[in-house]
Amino acid sequence: MKKAVSLVISLLLIIGIVPISASAETTSITQDGIEYEIDTATGEAEVCYADESIVTADIPSEINGYPVTSIGDLAFWDCTSLTEITIPDSVTSIGWDAFYKCTSLTEIDVDENNQNYCSENGILFTKDKTELIQYPAGKSDTA
Repeated sequence: MKKAVSLVISLLLIIGIVPISASAETTSITQDGIEYEIDTATGEAEVCYADESIVTADIPSEINGYPVTSIGDLAFWDCTSLTEITIPDSVTSIGWDAFYKCTSLTEIDVDENNQNYCSENGILFTKDKTELIQYPAGKSDTA
């Protein structure tokens, strides 16, 4: 199913509905079931894909010397076994539906030094708590 989504996104890129990144200087690295795309032109890395079987995800603040600054659109899509994710202080953006269909997700922890995001009781908010970013789908209590 992820391949079908990738195909649709690729087609949207081709016909110009979704913009293509200006940089063609990218490389991919996979670590602990998570694929990172490194843009050597900007000097930043993005979480772009996670293996559906991962149970926990501890995103590092950097990979191969590049800061991990974003979690891409649909990065953890359909990771139904994922229960907990830790987001470092280096992440400045989280893409559209990054945790879509993560039905077992119960805890999102954000490094307290993150300037853009925070978590409270495992729930992801903007730093000033004016916007709820993600209520974990597997969380059974009310905040």
